[in-house]
Amino acid sequence: MELVNAARADDKGSVGIRLLTDLRDHVMVGIDRLPTVAILDRLCALEEAPWSDMAGRPLDSGAWPRCSVST
Repeated sequence: MELVNAARADDKGSVGIRLLTDLRDHVMVGIDRLPTVAILDRLCALEEAPWSDMAGRPLDSGAWPRCSVST
């Protein structure tokens, strides 16, 4: 719940917060469900976001769980 509240407050203090914020503001706008591959494609297409270069590689389904739970 802490991550959700921080994301609502636009706290950019962690990768997890950034992920939630980008999902809320850019990826899932008006959408209830989306396949993981489509979510990852949309995240990686965001120009000012770190998702297309996470340690030299784009965010993928293997890194997705680690990113969403780390603070």
